[in-house]
Order: sequence, then structure tokens, then C-alpha cells
Amino acid sequence: MMHKSTVGLALLLSVATFGCESKPQNPQTASPQKSDPQAAVTTPSPANTPAAPSPEQQAKQEETRKQLEAQGMAYTKEAFFEKVKSGNTDLVKQFLGAGMAPDAKDTYGATALMVAAEQGHSAVITALLDGGASVNGKDRVGNTALIWAAGEGKVEAVKTLLARGADVNAKNESGKSALIQAAWYTHNNVIEVLKQSGAEDPRPQSAAK
Repeated sequence: MMHKSTVGLALLLSVATFGCESKPQNPQTASPQKSDPQAAVTTPSPANTPAAPSPEQQAKQEETRKQLEAQGMAYTKEAFFEKVKSGNTDLVKQFLGAGMAPDAKDTYGATALMVAAEQGHSAVITALLDGGASVNGKDRVGNTALIWAAGEGKVEAVKTLLARGADVNAKNESGKSALIQAAWYTHNNVIEVLKQSGAEDPRPQSAAK
């Protein structure tokens, strides 16, 4: 069964413009059929392909998977994303320790880091980044985790991502940055944090005040 996070992200990622034109929708009203699930399947380049785990690492991963199973947890990407969305940092760490890819994407192309950023789970964000997640990775329409967090007004998540090297001026395919996302939804506390971190503000001075 598709978990609520992936369904909620479906409508966002089926639209070519994120931000001023659209915002993540209620999972109960999303229309997943508008997105092509095959588009989320990507082939990593050799330079980005993680090294195969050593026999010792494989043994440790297998042991961690058994620990998950003992807790009634299936070692699946769907279960992993459920724990990311709910903010269960300990279980997220266990999934990573069991070998789950830190940059795993859901059916609609959003990474676990983006889901954690959208929900404002700073501890999960830290766990994912410590586990090797890309802080500036992008979804299908160019949104980074920082853009997700800013658009949702998650100021602590924004601070965490910035502290870990998030590109404050990254833009999506529609040219929208984290600051523009925050401004559109009047998340003034987020705007202030972004500006203090060097965010460019393309708005007229009267609107930027």
C-alpha cells in the first residue's frame, strides 16, 4: 500500500511549477495518477554508485535487519519512509544501519531528506545527512530539501539544512528559491533566517520589507 507521504507528494511533483503556483496538497485529495512512476526510476552514474559493503559491513547490516524484524518492522523502502515521515529517528538510524540508501526516493521522486524537511523533523534530517544523504539533492522539478522546508515554514529544519551546507540560493525548474517559497506563504521567520545566511531576495524593496 502506498504510504501517505508518497500520495501527498504526488500532486506536487505532477505540476511543473512548485511554490507560487502550487503547494504540497493534503494526502487525502492528491491525484497520484497524474505522475508516471517510471520517471522516478533513475540509474546512478558510476561516480555516484556507492561502494559495495565489506563482508563485515554486510554481516552488521544483516544483524540490524534481524533486529528490525524482531520489532515487527519490514525492511522495505515504504516502511523506511513511514518512519522518516513520523519522525522516528531511532528507527530511521536502524534502517540506515541495515543498508537502506540515505538518498532513497519514493515513487514520485522525493528523497527521504525532503520528506523529513517537509515535516520539520530536524533530528531525522541530521540522521540522514550523517548517513550520507545529499543535502542539495533535487526532486523531479528541481526542489531541494531546503525549498521544501522553507515552503512549509519549518524554521528549525531550515536552520539544520543550512548548517549542513544547503545551497541557500538553489532554485527549482520554475526559478523559485527557498526564500521565494517562504515569502509566498508569508513565513517571515524563515525569510529572516534565509537572509542571514545570504539568500538573494529578487522581490521589489517594498515587498521585501
